[in-house]
Amino acid sequence: MLGWREAVFDRARPAQQLDQEHPIQVTLEEAFHGTTRTLQWENGKRVEARIPRGVRTGSKVRLSGASGTGDLYLKVDVLPNAIFERDGDDLRMTQPVDIFTALLGGKISVPAIDKTVNLTIPEGTRNGKVFRLAKLGMPKLRKPDERGDLYVTVAVELPAGLSDEEKRIVREWQQLREKA
Repeated sequence: MLGWREAVFDRARPAQQLDQEHPIQVTLEEAFHGTTRTLQWENGKRVEARIPRGVRTGSKVRLSGASGTGDLYLKVDVLPNAIFERDGDDLRMTQPVDIFTALLGGKISVPAIDKTVNLTIPEGTRNGKVFRLAKLGMPKLRKPDERGDLYVTVAVELPAGLSDEEKRIVREWQQLREKA
């Protein structure tokens, strides 16, 4: 029977495998839909990696035995998006709304990550109001058929460059509001 010291240095045991980590970047759209990456080693060996739907920054994708000395872990970095900000499985965005729609109500088109939807703006909607659009966020990593929500913040836009006639109408409106 081997003692502890002999067992540790027993040359018959296989060498310990060493795992490796490799950073990769994906767009928010790639994180939404899932994607693949082809990695090529210096020796010409190619490895195809499937990046699952819903990955987040910091997620690790394991490729068993792909490093040659063990497993390869792809450490994911999801790049920022010009429209959406990710908050877990939820997405957040700011949507410009003209003053007339904010005052009188109406429908606006809002881009979700995979389609465009209509959002009903109620009469008297204030700047900064947040609307929750259920199940229009990112897929959940472990349950890709489930999705987070999309939160839309209203940014009321004031018209610029009013004509003399428009200014006159706004002044009349102001006077009507002061009398009320």
